[in-house]
Amino acid sequence: MKTARRYLTQAQKIAESYGIKRLAMKISNEHDELLKKTKMWEKLKVSELSLSERWELSGLNEQMEIMVKKRMIEVPEISKEDPVMLLILTEGGNLLFSKKFMEDFSFEEDILGGFLTTINYIINEVFSEGLDRAIFGQYTLLMMPFQPFLVCYIFKGQSYFAYQKIKNFLESIQNESHIYKSLQSFLQKSKTIQENNISSLESLITDIFVKAKD
Repeated sequence: MKTARRYLTQAQKIAESYGIKRLAMKISNEHDELLKKTKMWEKLKVSELSLSERWELSGLNEQMEIMVKKRMIEVPEISKEDPVMLLILTEGGNLLFSKKFMEDFSFEEDILGGFLTTINYIINEVFSEGLDRAIFGQYTLLMMPFQPFLVCYIFKGQSYFAYQKIKNFLESIQNESHIYKSLQSFLQKSKTIQENNISSLESLITDIFVKAKD
């Protein structure tokens, strides 16, 4: 499972780098579906299903038909995600900044506690395994590192447009040197960034994650 997820992550990055949007969307959708079916595949490890039954569950017949006939890749129907929260973390897993997108939303205590408990494990997977997303209850966590930080975007729904937003967010931070320097300054002081501390960061988040949703 982890190897498959790593290859899907790498494949989407390659497709994105060459501007093959249709393929990137298909890969992202396949990655989401794989995560949703994680428990099913884990159960298959100890099941007695035949190879033909496993082959059918994996959808390989369709994939092979596309390859052999060189059919055009059908773009899956992908909808925009529902933003929940944006986090900027340090490599050590300490919270530097958080932005909640739903005013009436609050993590249930058990979900938030579980997330914070496993955050170091999740970060380790991102940095060591090259993975970029995980399912946590009903939420998807999409993660991208930019040294020495890690951005974590929590949302409900599909990942493709969420991926575009977080990539745009990191590129914008790198282009806006004063934002990056401000983040480093708060990191060095071991201080948490409040919403009004960096006004340009707030504006950037609004433009990318809020206005883009409309």
